[in-house]
Formats: sequence, structure tokens, C-alpha cells
Amino acid sequence: MEKGPYESKLMDEIDIIIENLLHTKIPSDKDIKLIQEESIKVLSSQPSFVEIESPIYVCGDIHGQYVDLIRIFSTLGFPNKKNRYLFLGD
Repeated sequence: MEKGPYESKLMDEIDIIIENLLHTKIPSDKDIKLIQEESIKVLSSQPSFVEIESPIYVCGDIHGQYVDLIRIFSTLGFPNKKNRYLFLGD
């Protein structure tokens, strides 16, 4: 399904925020709110049980530790179609 102009602009904004985070730039309150709102939409639309194909990296709960997340990605590779992750948590 093709994305509309709103979705494309939104994804571009989110990509910029993520790129800034990777360069340890502190996000604005507006950026944090945008990520929170969009995350809630995505997560609430997902089923509570999913079947996952291997291979996949399974990571324990990182308790919101951003530095640990970046360390995992730096070591194993950033997420993409071949590098898939499952994070466990509360």
C-alpha cells in the first residue's frame, strides 16, 4: 500500500529524529511527544501474540537504557530486514 503525503512527511520527521538520537542530539519536547504518539498508535494496532521467523536476536529488558540499546546495535548491527530483534521487557 502506498503512503499518503502525511505518512511520508511523518516518516521523514521520525527518521530525522532517529538520526539525531544516533548522534546523541537531545530531542525537543515536540519530537518526544511525536514519537510517543506514533509509538502508541503502532503498538496498539499490533496483536498480543505474533509468530516470528528466525533468525532473530533476542535481547533482555534494557530498562530504557539508550546507551545499552546503541551498544547492542553497534555490536550486532542496526535493525533492517536481515538484522531483526525481539526485545523482552515489562
